Amino acid sequence: VGKKLVKAENIDAQYGKLKDTDFQYIKKSKKEYMESLKNNFSNNEFINIQFDRNDVLKRDNSTPVYGIQIEQNYFSSNYSDFGYLFLLIDFSDSLKPKIMVRIWYPEKMSQDIIDDWGGRDKN
Repeated sequence: VGKKLVKAENIDAQYGKLKDTDFQYIKKSKKEYMESLKNNFSNNEFINIQFDRNDVLKRDNSTPVYGIQIEQNYFSSNYSDFGYLFLLIDFSDSLKPKIMVRIWYPEKMSQDIIDDWGGRDKN
């Protein structure tokens, strides 16, 4: 998961190195992520997520792993952002596909993202 870091008033140069577009990424286990979602839904009056434009990417024909990049608009009672959600999904068992990687990016990524993540289990 990630969050946008917003530049605050400069206090003793503590925030001098922070760019307007810096983001903090946090790696979580599935259990931690699900608990965070539960808390997020209980702490917001509303959450509205809109998905648009998706690209399905495949690394090669030798593996049933696909990357899906989805444009995402997220609005809640206390936060909003726009970015791209990337899911790396293993379809080895088509009845139980496995999300191997879930990443949010502020900008659309190129085909290289599937080459960077494809075929590698990043648990």
